[in-house]
Amino acid sequence: MGFDYSPMASMALSQINRYGASITKVSVSRGPFDPNTGGVETTETNSTVKGVIEEYRTGEIDGKTVMRGDLKILIAGDFAVDPQDKFTVLGKSYGVVDVDHVAPGGVVLLTIVQVRR
Repeated sequence: MGFDYSPMASMALSQINRYGASITKVSVSRGPFDPNTGGVETTETNSTVKGVIEEYRTGEIDGKTVMRGDLKILIAGDFAVDPQDKFTVLGKSYGVVDVDHVAPGGVVLLTIVQVRR
């Protein structure tokens, strides 16, 4: 029988909710193409999530995948993020670059979102 990671997931959620910062996730939904206007209508929906904001360490910045100024947002659990979403961190808007998960034993402990201005 494998290790039960669910207590770790609960602890991650508890600690991030207690010590994390409030971050605004802006979900962008695109409607169908409108031939009358020649454009696509978009709708933005704001939601607040607790997360830990980290800068990338110098050794992690490679100038390609990770750029200077990118941020890492750690969110407890399996948090849904779409590539077109934006995050507002300390009053500045960031776009999603990459999303990864820490999931030992198939239990998602953290969602890691790489964002860029």
